[in-house]
Amino acid sequence: MTESRNDTQGDDQRNKPQRSAESQSQKHSARSLWRNADYRWWWGADTSFALSGSLLGFVLPLLVLAATGATAAATGVNAVTMAVAGALMLVGGMLQDTFDRRRLLMIQGLMGFVIYGAIAGLYQANMLGLPVLMVIAVLLGVRSGLFGGTTNSMLRGVVADEDLPIAISLNNGRDAAIEVAGGPLGGLLMGISKALPVWACMVLNGIATLCSFGIHNYWKKSDGGKPGDNTSDNEPSERAANANADKDTKASHPVHRYVSDALAGLRWLLTTRFNRHTLVPSAVGFGCFNALITLSILDIVQQGKGALSAGFIYSSIGIGMFFGSLVSAKIVSHVPTGVIAMVAFAVMTVTAVGITLAPNAWMRFLFLLVCMALLPAGNASMGGFQAILVSKSAQGRVNAGLGTIEMIVSPVIVALSGVFMQWFGYRTAGVILSIVTLLSVLYGFSMKAVRAIPKPDGWHAFVEEYRIPTLGQES
Repeated sequence: MTESRNDTQGDDQRNKPQRSAESQSQKHSARSLWRNADYRWWWGADTSFALSGSLLGFVLPLLVLAATGATAAATGVNAVTMAVAGALMLVGGMLQDTFDRRRLLMIQGLMGFVIYGAIAGLYQANMLGLPVLMVIAVLLGVRSGLFGGTTNSMLRGVVADEDLPIAISLNNGRDAAIEVAGGPLGGLLMGISKALPVWACMVLNGIATLCSFGIHNYWKKSDGGKPGDNTSDNEPSERAANANADKDTKASHPVHRYVSDALAGLRWLLTTRFNRHTLVPSAVGFGCFNALITLSILDIVQQGKGALSAGFIYSSIGIGMFFGSLVSAKIVSHVPTGVIAMVAFAVMTVTAVGITLAPNAWMRFLFLLVCMALLPAGNASMGGFQAILVSKSAQGRVNAGLGTIEMIVSPVIVALSGVFMQWFGYRTAGVILSIVTLLSVLYGFSMKAVRAIPKPDGWHAFVEEYRIPTLGQES
């Protein structure tokens, strides 16, 4: 017994330096991230764009309504912007992988500076009629579709792979804070002057443009990394399909090659088994969950509880994500990525059932608060792992592919969920969405490789061991 205790104590003593080293490594990683001047400038630009987008999303419909007096115009401007952005998203991904991303960042900032300044000036001059608004909607859609994903595509070329989860965690916390504060800040500025929030958006885009000048060490196409497919997978049929696609691309017309390159990210996402198992829970599962949150808010309003109660439901998302982001970096570094993802999606499924059956708004608020607190860790771990599967030369097209899938799947789910609620009521619609969420999660984690993803320090070895499909060639 004494020898056993001594052995155990010896093991504890040997493990203490290891645990201490892990803690010091994590703290060093966080410090090194903020010591990276390029990351600080990138973060400044991305934060300026995020706050500008939040302000505009809240203010623009109200501004259009004030200018035209028509609710159809307010929703129509948003619909046109989304349609144009969706149509150009894949082209934007190709641009981000072909041209200098810092220059694209500058173009995005300058376009925002000019467009937002025009909106504010035209409104104050009483010249913001419907035809002008439609032109502005198209310009906003072009800007969003071609350049909106540039900061995301740029991130992996600015920070080291081991710092990606921490960077994503910081972004989650910042986005949550902006989500909570964006609406009230927009309302406060509108109380001073209806055009003031749009002037603020103009200034923020100017700041983003200036920040982009400070980014010097980032991935450029001249650094290497030929765009195109360089995939591997467990299934020979998939490797053969990719090889045949490459041969066809090389032999095809230049226009066909350009189209094939533009679709490379979307094709890689849809044609490899591992990606399908991660896509279904994120696209379908999250799509159903987000639709259920929307239905929950509508149900509360229909019960006569008022917009304030509905607003609490919406605010729980930002509050939960903000507090979750404070600890997500520690969770990601100490818990295997596959385990984090399974827990996050399991809690999301339970939450879907909870907000469906909860008798009042406060219980729905608590369910969402707990669920959203786990989301930053899931986003940081899975987001970081998926980013290392894609070379720096293909980040734009893969992000565009993910955005395209989301823009196709989410509206369909939201539209169908609204029909279900109209025909069968809130609880029946919620049960249907919860079942689809559960099935999508079960499908996603039925693949051993998804469940077995390790902690970030083991990602690269795991990709080699399990032959996880990758896209593009690193320099």
